[in-house]
Amino acid sequence: MPKQSFTVKIPEGLNPAQRDDFIDEVLEHIVERSKDGTGVKKTGRGFSLVSFPAYSKEYGKKGTVDLTVDGDMLDSIEAFNKKRTSAEIGYKSNNPQAGKAEGNITGSYGKPSPNKKKARNFLGMTAGELKAIEQFVKAGEA
Repeated sequence: MPKQSFTVKIPEGLNPAQRDDFIDEVLEHIVERSKDGTGVKKTGRGFSLVSFPAYSKEYGKKGTVDLTVDGDMLDSIEAFNKKRTSAEIGYKSNNPQAGKAEGNITGSYGKPSPNKKKARNFLGMTAGELKAIEQFVKAGEA
């Protein structure tokens, strides 16, 4: 199974502690945004925000989709391959939650064929989200 991740560019001018804070804030933002029922859709230039499709009636009568049935998948998001200018955010292929993440991202949910209408991609950040986190970190609020 391939890793489920994306590369985040770390803004120039951040010192090592700020780079760590930036990555931590990205991870936290993805978790909180997902809990609010919002994910991302790839566009030609990056990502845009989208609401997650509703859960099926068979799955349960939940309100907002939050990807937190047991919390393990969102709690397992990590940063790896950290460099001065970038980091991978998501799941390494050996992460036990990588399959669940793939099912949500592609809409396959353990089936052989993905269903884009059921996909709930939560790995990615819009340019606006990254800019807000950069400003937050530079202001020393992280």
